[in-house]
Parts: sequence; C-alpha cells; structure tokens
Amino acid sequence: MTPALNLNGLDLSLALPRASGAAAHSTVSVFRDLASLAPVWQALERDGHATVFQSWAVFQSWVRHIADPQKITWVVIGLVHARTGAPLMLLPLAVRRDQGLQTVEFADLGVSDYNGPVMAASFQPDARDMQRHWADILDALPAGDLLYLAKMPKSVNGQTNPLLSLAGVHRMNLSAFGTPLSGDWQTWATDTIDAKLLKDIAARTRKLEKRGRVTFDVTGDPAAAQPVFEAMCVQRSERHAAMQRQNILARPGYSEFYRALFDASDNGAPALIASLSIDDELIATGYGLARNNVFHMIFPAFKADRWRNYSPGLQLFVRTMRWALENGFEYFDFTIGAEGFKRELGATERPLFEKYAALSPRGLPVIMTSRLKRVVRQSPGMAQWALAALGMPTTGSL
Repeated sequence: MTPALNLNGLDLSLALPRASGAAAHSTVSVFRDLASLAPVWQALERDGHATVFQSWAVFQSWVRHIADPQKITWVVIGLVHARTGAPLMLLPLAVRRDQGLQTVEFADLGVSDYNGPVMAASFQPDARDMQRHWADILDALPAGDLLYLAKMPKSVNGQTNPLLSLAGVHRMNLSAFGTPLSGDWQTWATDTIDAKLLKDIAARTRKLEKRGRVTFDVTGDPAAAQPVFEAMCVQRSERHAAMQRQNILARPGYSEFYRALFDASDNGAPALIASLSIDDELIATGYGLARNNVFHMIFPAFKADRWRNYSPGLQLFVRTMRWALENGFEYFDFTIGAEGFKRELGATERPLFEKYAALSPRGLPVIMTSRLKRVVRQSPGMAQWALAALGMPTTGSL
C-alpha cells in the first residue's frame, strides 16, 4: 500500500499505511459523562500510571468547576483490550473555539502543568502499534479544525509516554524543573543546593527569627487549609497586580477548582498547602499537589512589603523541600518555568513536548506557520530561503 497524505490528523508528513484490522487487539470507547467514566478511570489510575494532573480527583474537579460552567465540551477517548475489556489508555480532551477555529486539546485550560494519558502498566506499544492505535483514536475525535497536544512529558510516573512516538511531536520552548530527594536533609541540602544560596537563606532565617516566633506547617486538612488558601489567594493577587500579570485564580471557577482538591470525602484528594508565619502573620504560602511520592509546587506566594528582605519565598521553598524529604517524598517538582532560583535549589530541566495536527483544511495554515516558526528558531538562514522560495516576505517575524 502506498502511503498517502492523511487529512484527518494531518501533520504534513506521510502517514504509516493503515493496515486492515489495525490495532485489532483493542477497541475505542468514548466517554462523555462522569458517571460511566469514574469506575474505568479510577481502576486504571489505581493499577496504572498517570500524572497528578490526570488523576481522577483533579479531572472531576476540572469538569465541575471549570469546563461545565464555561460550557466547554469535554470528551475522554479510551482504548480497551478487545478480548478482556480491560482499559489500556484514557485520553482526556477538551474542545473549544480559538481564534475562529475549533481546537481539540488536552483537558487543561491553564490548570495542568503536564498533560498525558492515563495508562495501564502493561500498555507499552512500539511506535508502529501506537500509530495504528492513533488512527483509531483520530476516527473517534469530535469534529474540529486543529488538534493541539501540549506540555507532554517523556514519561508518566516512570513509564514511557506512548504519545511521544507519534509523528509530528516536537520539543516545546517550555520546560519543567525538579530534583530527586533522598537521604537525610543536611547531607542532601549540602550536596544539592547552591552553597552561597544556602548560606544566605540561613542568615535571613536567623534575622527573621529575631522578629518573632517563626512557624512552618504543611496541611491537607480542609478546615485547616482554608485560611491559608485564602491568604495565598490574596498574596498572589497583590503580587500579580504589582507585576501587571494575569492571575489565573481571578478567573471564574478556578479558585473553587483548586480549593476542592482538599476535599476530605475523596481519599485521593491531592492538595497540600505550606505556610510560613511570624507570630500570627502568614508571610509565605505554597499550594501543592502530591501523588506517587512527588510533591508538585503549584502556587508559591509571599508578602512582599516589609518582609521582602527576609526572602520569605525562598525560605518557604527550602522548608517545604525539607518537609517533603522527611515525609517520604522522593521528588520535589518545581513544575514549569525556568526561574533561576530553581537551579540554585538543585533542580534540573526536564523537556516537554507538543504535537500540532490539522483535523480539517482550515487548520492547515496554522500547521504551516508553526513549522516555519520552528525552522526560524532552528535555522534562520534556511527559513529565509524557504520564505523566498514561497514568494513570502523574508523580513519581520512569524
């Protein structure tokens, strides 16, 4: 069979030939309601692999507090073993209008630092098998113009992310940062954290302790967490206003989404919040999510007025890292963003990946533009030649 351009999920490359009965050992299921999805997702998550951002607790809160109130269409595409009926993979997606185009993307809308599948431990397809699975998944997608899969890590809880074997996957300009935790705190900190920074934080801690009684705490208890969460919202709002940056917690439903992740009725509730106080005043806070012995720091915040010179934000990070190590966590995740202090605290970079594909002819110009931008970044000279050959302007930015 001769490969042909495949307009359904086109990435401007020749697709693998679609063999008759491709991926015949699996079938595709489509879920559009939480009631039928819950037992499948929870069983797959319990015995398989998912990031905390694709945990059931996070997804159902996302649906209830963000997607449904905004009338965002969501769908979960599932691969199921044809013979046993056991779930192999779930792919949570959202459909929204973006600049006039119907875009199918991960169920994210700004709350997920990593996106990927929920998958069985046994689901480890090679590239060719995954391409065949992908052909079936494309057939089940809702109608749209563009497919955009962003912020994909190389692995999910240690298991290779099968989506990265698809054609048209490229590294993003966005990365995540984190560091393994092990041993005793003093040895780990000395070996890992920048010596000058560690000395500076210790000096600022001593100065802070002269101002009053310093306390640090981490809690996931809903009642105890609420006043700290409210303080974090205020600190973050003030900080973002001063920097003239948008605050995601100001969007309708978003603070409710994060607050719901403390829910005591859900044994899988992943939210924890750290606090640093002097006497009875909260001067730094940090909202995080915990899963698979990993602590993910999501929202660090601090009071910037008279406490700035004491580096309350850095003090909160160091104390939270120590707490995580001493409470059995094996990895501290600073999540996305390349702020310099992360490396000074021992973090190393982890790349994230994306995939653009056209689902209709209307999506093709976006794919072309995306590819040209990538060429510009990688080889400006070649990009100018390509633009000239196409009769397009060779000056300005894409």
